[in-house]
Amino acid sequence: MPFWIYGRDAATGGARDPLFIETENEEDARRQAAEAGLEVDEVERVHPSAPVQPAEEPTLFAGARRTGKVIITTTPSVEGKRIIRHCGVVTGEAILGANIFNRFLATITEVIGGRSAAYEGVLGKARNKAFDDMEQAALELGANAVVGVDLDYEMVGEGMLMICISGTAVIIV
Repeated sequence: MPFWIYGRDAATGGARDPLFIETENEEDARRQAAEAGLEVDEVERVHPSAPVQPAEEPTLFAGARRTGKVIITTTPSVEGKRIIRHCGVVTGEAILGANIFNRFLATITEVIGGRSAAYEGVLGKARNKAFDDMEQAALELGANAVVGVDLDYEMVGEGMLMICISGTAVIIV
């Protein structure tokens, strides 16, 4: 009888790909998974005529992004996937300053109209840094997704931009 075994790496606690095990019963499947170094979260019995591959990765939708090994989304779940464990809240913060030259160019742009590429560049750097920090925190908890992401921008002092991002790290299958 075939089984899909879902879980985390027993040594590191990190997310692992599911194992496909053919054995007589669920107890044997759990034992084989443990011997393979998998801390079992869920066992799914597969009908013998079902395909041997697990469901494909979901198509990412508006509001979701994949960064490395982590899916990050503003929605409370990932379409087509099940949350099997909530690992905790993760955050990322970044504070970046725009130098005096960038502020001078931004002032000229504001006077003549248009977008300020200098500030847009600083904003993009800060946002990416915050996302990277949050992703790293999620990986350290063994998560493979972050759901319910909220992103806040604040001006701090003269020419300093602070970006705070938070979400819930989860394991999805």
